[in-house]
Amino acid sequence: TIVDNDAASVTVDDVTVNEADGTATFTVTLSADVAGGDQVVNYSFTDGSATGAGTDYDSSAGSVTFVGGTAGTQTFTVAI
Repeated sequence: TIVDNDAASVTVDDVTVNEADGTATFTVTLSADVAGGDQVVNYSFTDGSATGAGTDYDSSAGSVTFVGGTAGTQTFTVAI
């Protein structure tokens, strides 16, 4: 029997913060287990109504890793 466990999605929660808060924390969710080992989700930012490069937020990029492809949540924080 082959079990199809490769159908998963990744979502990132919306975040609204006041610039005075100092940081914004994003939650990334992997909806289901995925075969094949660690699953890495890369993130980066583009300017919209806010400007990066330290003006409104730290525009650095990064990644979160779901070890062993196990469903769950990971967070990352951006300085604002």
